[in-house]
Amino acid sequence: VVVTSPLVRATQTAEIVAGALGLEGGVVVDSHLASGDVAGILRNLAQHRGHGTVAAVGHEPTLSILVQRLLED
Repeated sequence: VVVTSPLVRATQTAEIVAGALGLEGGVVVDSHLASGDVAGILRNLAQHRGHGTVAAVGHEPTLSILVQRLLED
C-alpha cells in the first residue's frame, strides 16, 4: 500500500508509485502527512502492520521525522 498526503503533487507521486508496483487501489490518503502530525501518521501506519510493504509519500521535514521515529522503535 502507498500512504499519501492529500496534497496534489504527493497524491500524483503516490499514484505513479502504486501503478509502477502494480498495486490496484493501493493508495490511501492520510491528512496527517500534510499536517505534519507524526503521531497520527504512526497510528495510521500501524493499521497496515503485517500486510506487507508500506510506502509513504509526503513532505519534508515530516518524512525525515517519521523515518527517525520508525528507526527508534
